[in-house]
Amino acid sequence: MNWKWKLTSFPTVALGFIFLVGLPLLVFSIRQIMKRREFLAASVRVQGTVVGHEVAQITRQKTYRPLIRYQFDGLEREVHFSYGSPRALKVGDTVVLYVNPAAPETIVAHEWFELWGSAFLAGFASVILLSFWCWAFYMSARSLKG
Repeated sequence: MNWKWKLTSFPTVALGFIFLVGLPLLVFSIRQIMKRREFLAASVRVQGTVVGHEVAQITRQKTYRPLIRYQFDGLEREVHFSYGSPRALKVGDTVVLYVNPAAPETIVAHEWFELWGSAFLAGFASVILLSFWCWAFYMSARSLKG
């Protein structure tokens, strides 16, 4: 199939859209990685204990946001995780937390997905989109030559 490259053609608009989505995703991914690394470098590692759950039913399945109790600077604090799960953590489980000394209520659990998940997903999506964009751009330029 030999189609001519026009500025208003569907392939041009689609490629532009893919590029305009893929590039910001890549930038977001890199910024997330940098922010997490800065946070981890400035944070203190502490142990927390699951003391309860907040139950929410967003869809048909109930989700449980664990309530974590931890000590920092001699004070006992409690915080809910920002995400819920189908009761993956049980009351009494011990979890490792990273606490920001400048804002002790700001914590991140020592779990791969909470630390790196958003950066990985955005980076993966951007690599797929930008790879497709490069391939499609190359194929379209090649079809114009001959």
